[in-house]
Amino acid sequence: MPQANRARVLIIDDDADVLDMVSALLGALGCDVVGMAKNGAEGYDLFKAQRPDLTLLDIQMPVMDGLETLKKIRRTDKEAAVVMLTSVDETVVAEHCCHGGAKGWLRKDMSVEELSQSLQQEVNNLAK
Repeated sequence: MPQANRARVLIIDDDADVLDMVSALLGALGCDVVGMAKNGAEGYDLFKAQRPDLTLLDIQMPVMDGLETLKKIRRTDKEAAVVMLTSVDETVVAEHCCHGGAKGWLRKDMSVEELSQSLQQEVNNLAK
């Protein structure tokens, strides 16, 4: 049974290695991964079903990309905490996501230590 104070996180990314790595890092940080999806359409369905505390969302994916998924999530829940995951080296794209309602973005090419610290910071920000 999940502890009440554990952050519930949904990960949406088409790269299985990223899903596994981020899930493992979140588990080590004491979070509950309540779902993982490989495209935006699946991710949006999981978001509606799970209502996570935090959603980590890739930008470039098949079926429905992260920008469209972000729009749908924000229409469903204006207060949803969404952080974009990107390997795109385009600050403009990431900033566009923030204007669309994302809390921020994380680069997938960070070191594991940097990514873990950034995830911890995002989880800590949920309590604020």
